[in-house]
Amino acid sequence: MSMISNYDVYNDAIEHGATRNEAAAVALGSMLGMFSVDKYAHLGEIFFDETPEKMAIRNLRQGIRDEASELTKRIGSN
Repeated sequence: MSMISNYDVYNDAIEHGATRNEAAAVALGSMLGMFSVDKYAHLGEIFFDETPEKMAIRNLRQGIRDEASELTKRIGSN
């Protein structure tokens, strides 16, 4: 997301008279700033309930609980 948005930053800098190196430096700084805010402020969590990693961990834990419950039933019935 930050890379796509900063393509516009680069082009705007060029249009306003910056050199290619200056525009690249501004776009890189902007991209790093956007990425950092998104990552460390957890803004994605506002829009998405769970990340795929959290969903995978939750599903793994539920699977372990289900298997443990089934094993307990089988041991108890013997």
